[in-house]
Amino acid sequence: MSVGMKSILAYLEVPQEGGQAPTRWINNDIKPVEAGRRSWNFWTFHNFSVMTSSNISVYMTGSSLIAMGLTWRQALAVIIVGNVLVAGLLIVNSLPGMFYHSTCIIRVREKG
Repeated sequence: MSVGMKSILAYLEVPQEGGQAPTRWINNDIKPVEAGRRSWNFWTFHNFSVMTSSNISVYMTGSSLIAMGLTWRQALAVIIVGNVLVAGLLIVNSLPGMFYHSTCIIRVREKG
């Protein structure tokens, strides 16, 4: 590689955070999150769940169920049951990250 190409690559290289250079097996994205960087609290989780359940698709689901012939009570029951199922699966999926303070990338890697 020429000297000019090396200087261009050195200029484009992203600076590394932390003391350890990333390798194929470990980098800052898959290391457990340090206690000082854990910034989510009750209100963060609360606001996130309110945000995800307060969007136009939720309202469109209810009106679509009514248009399909369900009464408003049946549509409401279907939406509540669906949200409870999704919340349960979300909690089960987040347990490894909660106990081991790992990110989603690790769980994706262990499935492959």
